[in-house]
Amino acid sequence: MPSLEAQPELSLALEIRALVEQIAGCERDALGHARSIGDLLLSVPSTERPEVWAEAGLKRRTAFDYMRVARFWDRVQRAASIRQALAIIRKPRVPGQDVPLPFDARCLVAERHEQTGWCVDDED
Repeated sequence: MPSLEAQPELSLALEIRALVEQIAGCERDALGHARSIGDLLLSVPSTERPEVWAEAGLKRRTAFDYMRVARFWDRVQRAASIRQALAIIRKPRVPGQDVPLPFDARCLVAERHEQTGWCVDDED
């Protein structure tokens, strides 16, 4: 296995690992460190990111969370924690679009319109 200093992408892993250690030791500026890690990961080509975050000791989900914090920094910079920042970023789930409707509110297809394929209710 090549040393971390031999490749520029892997030297980023060392820098990321140091920032991860700072997050673990200091909750006060954890969001700022998460942003720095996210910025570093975003600066690496996407095909090389998995190698970098693996060498830095990050899990895939954590790496993606940090990149989200960096991408949406203007929206989350006043958040109290990384968890709160991710909650701000997460889009609201709207029933019917990305959340199934309760069973009682679902449409029971009685008949389909021949031309459009839409559900038609002739009882109106």
